[in-house]
Parts: sequence; C-alpha cells; structure tokens
Amino acid sequence: MNTLNEVQLLLSESDFSDAVVCENKNLIHQVQMKKILAYFSELYTRAEKFDKNAFCYNKDDISRNIVHNTISIFGNRGAGKTTFLLSALSRISGKYSNVACLKIIDPSIIDCKQHPFINIIALIHQYVEEKINQFVCWNKNNNTDRELTEEYRKIYKKLLKGLTFIDGIGTENVYKEWDDELFISMQGMEKAEASNSLIDIFHKYVFYALRILNKKCFVISFDDIDTNFQKGYEILEVIRKYLTTEQIITILTGDLELYGKLVRKASWNCFDRDFLKKECEYASRDKNEFSNMVNHLENQYLLKILKPELRIHLHTIIEIIKEDNCKIKISFDNSSEKLYTLEECYEKLLRHINLPTNNRRVLSRVLYFMMSLSLRSQIRLLGLYKNCIYNKKVPMFKIGSDG
Repeated sequence: MNTLNEVQLLLSESDFSDAVVCENKNLIHQVQMKKILAYFSELYTRAEKFDKNAFCYNKDDISRNIVHNTISIFGNRGAGKTTFLLSALSRISGKYSNVACLKIIDPSIIDCKQHPFINIIALIHQYVEEKINQFVCWNKNNNTDRELTEEYRKIYKKLLKGLTFIDGIGTENVYKEWDDELFISMQGMEKAEASNSLIDIFHKYVFYALRILNKKCFVISFDDIDTNFQKGYEILEVIRKYLTTEQIITILTGDLELYGKLVRKASWNCFDRDFLKKECEYASRDKNEFSNMVNHLENQYLLKILKPELRIHLHTIIEIIKEDNCKIKISFDNSSEKLYTLEECYEKLLRHINLPTNNRRVLSRVLYFMMSLSLRSQIRLLGLYKNCIYNKKVPMFKIGSDG
C-alpha cells in the first residue's frame, strides 16, 4: 500500500506566485521529484564512469560516445515547471559536490542573431573563469596540483580557441560576399574541416573544463524553450548535435505538444510549396502521404532527443491527490496551527460570493473543476481566499451586486 504524502502550502511565508525553491514539505510534486533525482543519479554514475575511463586514454584521443542525456519535464502552462526545476537543481547541487550546475538558459534573453551553442560555450567559459583563481589559491602549496592545473588550462584555452574559430554556425554560406572562387574554395574547405571536428573539440573542451574544476559533469538547463518558436528548434538541434557527451546532463522543461509543433514546423519547411504542388498534381501523390511523413519525423525526432524513459510529467493538483496519493493542506498564519484542505477553502470561497453549496452533487463537480485548474490559477484563488476571507483585507464583490 502506498504511503500518504502530505504537502503543506505555507502561504504565510510565501504567496508562491513566483518560481522559488521549495522544501520537501512545501513541494507539491514530491513523487516527480523522487523520479528526477533517480534519473539524475543514474546519469551521474555514467558520467563518473566515463571520466574515469577517458582519463586512462591518451589525452589527445579521448574515446567519445554519442549519447543524449536529456531529462525532460513536461506540463501545461502554469503547472509549476520552473519551480520544480529550481527545486531539483537545488537538491542536485546540494547532494552532488562534483556537479557543476550552470545558469538556467532562458531563450527570451538570447539575442536573435546569437546562436544558442555560442551561448552555452560562453556559460561554461564564464563558470571556469570564475573558479580558476580559486583553484590557483587552493593549489599554491602543492606544486604537482598546480602544474597539473596549468597543463589543463593550456589545453582548455587551445580548445576554446578552436571553438571560437568556428564562427559560421547555422549560416548557409559564410563567404557569400566574396568573389574570389579559389579563396572561397580554400576557406570553405577549412571551415568544413573545422565544422566536422566541432563535436570532438567541444567534447574535449568539456572534459578539460571539468578537469580544471575538479568536477564530473555539467548540468545545463533550458526553461520553456518551446514558447520561443524562433529559437526553440535551434536549441533542440544544439542538444541533438553537440550536447552528446556523457559529461553533460541536460534538463529541459516545456509542453510536449508545443515541442511537437516546433519539430513539425521545421519538418514542413523541408518540403518546398512548389515541390508539394508538383508531386500531388503530376506524380499523383496523396497529400496525406506527406502529412504521415511529418508525423513520423516528429515522433522519431522526439524519441531520440527526449527519451520517454527520461520524461517527467507534472500532474495537476487533482491528479496529485488521486494518482500520487497525496494530501494537500494550507496554512495562512504562522501563529495558527490550523491547516485547511483545498475543499474547505474553495467551499468557503464559493459561499463568500453567494454561490449555492447545499447541493453536494453540484458542489463536488464545481470543486473538482476548481482543483483541476492549473497550479498557478489555484495559487491565485488561495491568495484571494487569504486576502478576502482569512485576513479580510480586501472586500470581494458578490455575484448579483452592482459592484
């Protein structure tokens, strides 16, 4: 039999209107938190094993496996994804001292002309630069450690230079403004050669950055990239192409349906309108055939990048109560030991606006509807209850009144 989990929303300490790190007793998605920590533990073990094995090889010939270690957190708008992500990162950084958690990447603050991959490299470099002086101080009494750290730094800087040389990421023709065909050919071959080795350079760059930091892996988080159609698919492509080392664990939040639309949009762009018209008119191809192709591409792309075994779905409150066997209590006052259930709060709220609550069958349906709303909406309702009924600070209009 499953144990009953109790969540206490202490609205006296926070109104939960903004994304914050929640303690276990205040965390609504406790079952999902256990899942993400279990997933992370498995991926961290792989990163540790990779670090140990890779360092046994020649430093210039580190064996690379292409993997996709992306933990995806799915939920509708207002489901509490950002709060859940912040809480998970807080627990990960507190439990694993050998993990480097980078700042959460928000696509809304990425320059439209800036490629997301450059942004990731900049984040890693900033993290290394902030820590490097501290390592020099820590190792000043140990010549061996200091010399080793300096060796890593030299290789790291060389790899960083190699990454920054490749400045045409995402462009169709970097040299389209040049007229000299020989120059274009020579430079184009150099660029192609550098691009082909970009993944290897980046993986080595990550390896030596972690060696300098004395860490085992980086955690790179993306929050709600599905809402930015201009950058969203680019970031998915960066995850697919470059974040493929076991020393990077990616955490992604968003809505699975929106991610599907991002992939579908990019897939349809592969088919030129004139090509589709000729295929249907002259080759007697069925329109549904192309639709099925896009469906297949969408499914296979998401299966590869966002593996089902690493997906976490954030439930609504009504699902948490029923499926996760959880009981939610609310506190409005530190001085009071009284804890209220959601049903009690919503029933009082309905009475306050003069909605009839005598018919239990109708009331149960209304309460079910209210508890099925997004977490953000329910937090607003509880804030309304706190101000208008519990604290009586703000008068609430009554249905049927002229106010």
